[in-house]
Amino acid sequence: MSEIMTKTKLKNLLRSMADYRRGLRLLTGQPKLDVVIICPLRDEAERSRYFKATATRSCQQNGARLHLKGVAGQVRLLNVTTEELVQPDSRELAKQAVIAALDWAQQQGAKVVLLAAAMQSLFGGDGRALKQRFPSLLLTLGQNGRSQLLCAEIDRALRRSSFVTQPPRILVLEPDTLLGQAVCAHLQAKGRQVVALSTSQRMAATLQQQTGMPVYPQVSAVGAVDVVVVCGDSLPLATDDIAALRRSNRKLLVIDQSTVAAVDQHVSQQCQSLLVRLEGGNGFASGLNMVPGRLSYRQLRLSRGSMVGDVAEAMALFHAVYQDHNHLVLNRDWFDVNPYNQALLAEAFYSLRVGLPNPHSFGKPVNDFGLELNPMTVARTLIQQVAAPGAIQHGLN
Repeated sequence: MSEIMTKTKLKNLLRSMADYRRGLRLLTGQPKLDVVIICPLRDEAERSRYFKATATRSCQQNGARLHLKGVAGQVRLLNVTTEELVQPDSRELAKQAVIAALDWAQQQGAKVVLLAAAMQSLFGGDGRALKQRFPSLLLTLGQNGRSQLLCAEIDRALRRSSFVTQPPRILVLEPDTLLGQAVCAHLQAKGRQVVALSTSQRMAATLQQQTGMPVYPQVSAVGAVDVVVVCGDSLPLATDDIAALRRSNRKLLVIDQSTVAAVDQHVSQQCQSLLVRLEGGNGFASGLNMVPGRLSYRQLRLSRGSMVGDVAEAMALFHAVYQDHNHLVLNRDWFDVNPYNQALLAEAFYSLRVGLPNPHSFGKPVNDFGLELNPMTVARTLIQQVAAPGAIQHGLN
């Protein structure tokens, strides 16, 4: 326990020593922070890195600091995992932790606060009560930014992949999320062949009725697809699911998340000859500085100069309102994902020089988008399937 705390204190000390920009802000009378990013923990492993075993759920820790063209941001970690956010006995504690983090953000002088999208259900869909309680803060879920960058990543990946003989069949995981709805609308507007997977029967029926898009309850019902787009963090894909979804003579293109991956490193390594995985929804800015640098990028599973799209949105919103003085941005509801918000954000991204990062997967570049399997790989896969009859179990448990 003491070793964990010593490491935490050492990280905080190194972060403070490395962040000379923070010192300059204090010397020039600026607020400590412009943007605060409030995040739950991914899992218990991340909890053990930031909190001692006896820490209560009300404890909080600072994560990475970000600086981009005069905008200063700070990650604020809650001692609550993403899974605990949806558990009835943890929700009230999580709500109190978010409110405490918002109080802290105000004390630091922040004007824009990003709440992780998983926290939306804690305060109702529109977050009205939270906005009324903190009227001086511009609150956002960051989903306009993430969806805009994810859609751009999808378009780029489809251009780079070879779909000459027939248009790709695209599967969207979790189409009922804000991100999933935006991605489905984007792909349907482009005339793409889109199907979806949702474990909520009620949402599946509603989506199918509203969009005319086939929505399936499990992997075994989907059939073969060419591309999978991940729009949530509650439907992981196992090796058997990859086998069930891909065409027999082609690799499967998976556009995943860098935050909570649907195809984790273990599965990605096992299926490396049958899969092209890249991370979507991230932004890149050459002027981005993250403290403490390489360690932060590695912990966040990002390439240098990259940030998650919702973080990019929060930084861009502060830039638009308080540096470019665009008060149209200030008066919008950033819990809502819509074309007008995305148009405003596109201008802010352009002004802040935020664009797409080079394709990456788990911090490594992705250069080969060829999806055709060579005959040897096809033969080897068939032999493995014959050698292990019944091994492929379709569906998500």
